[in-house]
Amino acid sequence: MSKIRVIIMGAALVAMLHYESRLKLVQKLKKCGIISYSLDNIVDDNNKRMVVSYEVTAWNGVHAAFKELEKRRRDFYSPNREPFLVAIMGMGNLGIQAGKASFRFGDEEIFKKIRERRLPGASVVYLEKEVTHCTSFISP
Repeated sequence: MSKIRVIIMGAALVAMLHYESRLKLVQKLKKCGIISYSLDNIVDDNNKRMVVSYEVTAWNGVHAAFKELEKRRRDFYSPNREPFLVAIMGMGNLGIQAGKASFRFGDEEIFKKIRERRLPGASVVYLEKEVTHCTSFISP
């Protein structure tokens, strides 16, 4: 948000702004007099987003998850651990891309370390929304 200060009042900003989840950004844009349009709000006649980047979105989400696991799990780089089980809900475009990103841990450095040490990788399971009430699908 600090970069907003360099945009001239009355200028137009077109980007993936995600208004619904970034209320502070919206307030800042209004306060600075910046005319903005969020690309993620462009939809077709069926209300389907027309500007998307499933691969980047999935990669960023998987990256954040594995970076957190790397911090929290003492056995993250242990040869004795089991493969990581990645459960993805849904098989839409985003879910498929998240599965692909999971095989590389969403991070090339982590992938390289795991590969060099010949550690177990990741196993990806896709879940339908209807099965989430059944704990046997999501519990080890």
